[in-house]
Amino acid sequence: MHQRYSNDQEKKRKKFEVTIIMAALSPVPSMEDLKVKFQESSLIFPYKETPKKSIFLSNIDQILNYDIPTAHFFKANPEFPPEIMAKRFKIALEKVLVPYDFMAGRLKLNRELGRLEIDCNAAGAGFVVAKSDVSLDEIGGE
Repeated sequence: MHQRYSNDQEKKRKKFEVTIIMAALSPVPSMEDLKVKFQESSLIFPYKETPKKSIFLSNIDQILNYDIPTAHFFKANPEFPPEIMAKRFKIALEKVLVPYDFMAGRLKLNRELGRLEIDCNAAGAGFVVAKSDVSLDEIGGE
């Protein structure tokens, strides 16, 4: 059976198809292309106790609920070996998680309101150390 779309629905559907095609043709290399080797994965906790609380999420937060994975790349510096830099980043993250305690929390359902909230419970923020043999110049870094 052929599905019929209104003009607005057809425009949205075509826009979605174009977006998918553009994403498929993206010049950004995949993780396999970067030859990433994961070395360590851990949870980082606030370095001192934070108050236990829940944070209300706005209607926009309720709808736009998704993770945004990020990767940060740094040029190698012989004065600062990767192991030392990873340790410094961990210490910095422990300190940042005190005022930004919600980043170490978890989403939870408030059953009374039927809404998601952030449970500021110091459950930890993910931290991954990885290595690649591909240089920043090869992937367009400066």
